[in-house]
Amino acid sequence: MNTPFFAFPPRPTPRLGKTAVWTLGVLAGLVGTTLAAQALTPSDLPISIRGLSGGSENTQNCGSIDSTPHAEIQLSRATYLKLNVTGGSDPTLYIEGPLNLCVLSDKTSAESLQTSGRWPAGNYRVYVGEKTSGRHNMTLDVQGSGN
Repeated sequence: MNTPFFAFPPRPTPRLGKTAVWTLGVLAGLVGTTLAAQALTPSDLPISIRGLSGGSENTQNCGSIDSTPHAEIQLSRATYLKLNVTGGSDPTLYIEGPLNLCVLSDKTSAESLQTSGRWPAGNYRVYVGEKTSGRHNMTLDVQGSGN
């Protein structure tokens, strides 16, 4: 499945601190709930994050997102990652960081999308948005490898 994506200019966000080892910090995207980041190593992957897609912030070309990311990923070296979203009405992936991507679902699979590749070192915020209005149950699966 070919999923369209495009780069976008980053939103102004506070800088995240550097990490000594590469970790994956995960925040569950629950309405009105903020959870502390959980440090994970690559051996902890894969991981599934359940929550709601969409939100009150408009990204213009990538639909609406919540103000809190569904995942915060901190990589100290280039890492292969695969992100897969199931659920939602017309989900999007809004990724802030060195890659700054918007991943849109295609017409044949409106309720799922994925992106994968080698991500350069850096700090990333991953939001599951909605191209259409509303919030919907979704699952974000993250897989990774340091190879």
